[in-house]
Amino acid sequence: MSRAVFPKINQTQVALLRANCLTGHILDSNYVKWQSSHKDKEVYSVFDSLDEAADYIDMQKQSYPNAEYHIYDHEEKHIYEYRPKETSPLPEHNLDTKFSVWPSEKEVSNELYATFDTFDEAADYVEKQRHSYPNSEFILRDYSQNKLYTYKKKASE
Repeated sequence: MSRAVFPKINQTQVALLRANCLTGHILDSNYVKWQSSHKDKEVYSVFDSLDEAADYIDMQKQSYPNAEYHIYDHEEKHIYEYRPKETSPLPEHNLDTKFSVWPSEKEVSNELYATFDTFDEAADYVEKQRHSYPNSEFILRDYSQNKLYTYKKKASE
């Protein structure tokens, strides 16, 4: 599991994170799938205000229809989310959600999307699903700590 580094921003600034809404994969600033080995790639974009970030999303959503956007404040609190409704396989998420899990492959049932109150419950759910779907990758998102974990496909036994 890996984590992108959150930028240092002041109280008036916000950080924007992009993801592919069909797979859950984090995208870099060029809309290319980010991987932990890409430490030099910029994942977050910093804006001076929420309005500036919202304007950016409005300009980009036509060019990148499968992108979802998440905006965080200086304390890394998730404050805004844009997800295109017609392409997203995931239900709308409540900002009170603490943890969510979903398969990255759209071929796997969207019914596997689930939310949890604790990290341990979410991780246990992933492990159970990995036994049923060993060829699938799962994404676990921790909204309170701004972390995204990827559970890779199980190795052949």
